Amino acid sequence: MEKKGVVLGISAYKQGSAAVLVADGEITAAAREERFSRVMGDSAFPATAVRYVLKEAGVEFGKVDAIVLDDPLPAGGSVKARWRRFAFQMRVLWMLKQFGRTKAPLLFPEHLLPCTANAFFPSPFERAAILTISETGTAICVGNKAHLRIIRETGEPSAAVLYRAFADFLGFDTGGELEGLALYGDAFSDQTQLFKEKITDELVEMKEDGAIVLDMYYFDAAKPLKISVREWELLFGIPQRARDGALTGGHANFASAACQVLTTIITRLVETVKMLTEESNLVMAGEVFSSCAANNRTIPSKLFKNIWIQPVAGAAGSALGAALAGHHVHLERRRMLVADADRMCYTCLGPEYAEQEIEAVLTRCGARYRHFKTFDELASVVSWDLAGGQVVGWFQGRMEFGVEGLGNRSVLADARNPKIQKALGLKTKRGERFVPFGASVLAEDASRWFPTVAVSPYKTTAFLLHERHRLPEVNPEEDIFTRLYRQRSSVPAVTCVDYSVRVQTVSEESNKKLWTLLNCFKKLTQTGLLANTAFQIGDRPMACTPEDAYNDFLYSELDCLVMGNFLLYHNKQQGAGGKVNQVRKQGEQEDSKQT
Repeated sequence: MEKKGVVLGISAYKQGSAAVLVADGEITAAAREERFSRVMGDSAFPATAVRYVLKEAGVEFGKVDAIVLDDPLPAGGSVKARWRRFAFQMRVLWMLKQFGRTKAPLLFPEHLLPCTANAFFPSPFERAAILTISETGTAICVGNKAHLRIIRETGEPSAAVLYRAFADFLGFDTGGELEGLALYGDAFSDQTQLFKEKITDELVEMKEDGAIVLDMYYFDAAKPLKISVREWELLFGIPQRARDGALTGGHANFASAACQVLTTIITRLVETVKMLTEESNLVMAGEVFSSCAANNRTIPSKLFKNIWIQPVAGAAGSALGAALAGHHVHLERRRMLVADADRMCYTCLGPEYAEQEIEAVLTRCGARYRHFKTFDELASVVSWDLAGGQVVGWFQGRMEFGVEGLGNRSVLADARNPKIQKALGLKTKRGERFVPFGASVLAEDASRWFPTVAVSPYKTTAFLLHERHRLPEVNPEEDIFTRLYRQRSSVPAVTCVDYSVRVQTVSEESNKKLWTLLNCFKKLTQTGLLANTAFQIGDRPMACTPEDAYNDFLYSELDCLVMGNFLLYHNKQQGAGGKVNQVRKQGEQEDSKQT
């Protein structure tokens, strides 16, 4: 009889380290170390995450069949490079000793394999073309059942390096903000076209097949993935924007030019994938594809019948890919497919907590709460709160593995309220955002709002709002935040300036509790749609435990907190043992240390 096949996948010592456990082909558990350490982007060895995934799966460390590490360092190269790779492997080996003895092989596949495995193995397709773009390179492959075949591989530079460089010059941590700002630029202005010419004439050479060559004069010699700020400022004639600096029309035009270039590169890559593979299905993975705007503008949809985008990228995605590669490639286990469904479990692969555990935390903290006997009763009350303009922290079930809140660790609000866009940013202590929040919509109602909508459980795709829900643009010459807060639709909190909305379609199967809440809200307001962002307060990671959720709730300006069948109101926590002021003071001290 074939062994079950238990594989532990790990990514370590790079931003967003994580651990994943795959058993019998199923993704059993996955978590990022930052969720436990409470250090945003934690790059430490994910020891706590490893303990969690083993415990969740009920597997002892010694019973694991293979341990697979995503190795970010290429094989071969100079003596210094080989030494760095050896040191990385020895460091990992030393850290694994804390979990006990094991006979499992320790594997260090090159980064290409975890990236490719992350894109294909969780997808709903038996076979597909694969396109992965990471900072270490670009790969075009074909996946067939449990087999992967490399068609073309190129190392640095990749579109991911350029993507991050553009974002860095504009003071952003993520490329999604770059894409969002581009919508405010004038794509046809003289300034935008000048920026575009300088990018293509001086910074990057774009080949017809999507390959690029960067002029490394504009990058830091000591840190090749970092820009040389002085040279960029001289080239483009504008200063690098500080992370908290003001946004101008020039920044928006630069973002527009940058995205036009990225669009050309990725479109050419997708066309090359089709030419080389002749497949009808396409799967993609990488931080470049985490942006809805990039996906919508760069995918010539007629080339492929079906497209699937991996919602988990970066180091976390590499850990997942490492585990799946270990299972299907090293252990040679078959790949089991479910009709029309991927294997990501809607990314809800983290810890969950029983009602008794939540109640114990609330009692210990001296919280004031109301408990409901049934979830339907709770959902009805919360719907009234949402319709009244309240912003609600939502803590249910297993924590999401990705960065998006998909209904288990979310902050929810009424998207119809024109004040909610600003309120959500301030109440979650993220400041004013020029990128609208995502929308969670009943799957059965989605076509009423978005005529071209498809199944979209991960917010990886944006769809244009139906014309009947739009309002005309008043004055496109206004500054960015004035335009942002102008009501341009019946759901302004989630509508971008081009009338696109980042959509999560919610079915009873995908998330029953969020689906129930949306139905209650629809009965009350005739709108089965809510604004939804991750339960992430300020610079803190997504709330993992009930303690995290309660402390973040007190530190924030959220109006309500729902955990399981418990409902808390912020204004009723005052005097709860002085906890509110204590938590806020601690939070402010933590924030000052990080800055």
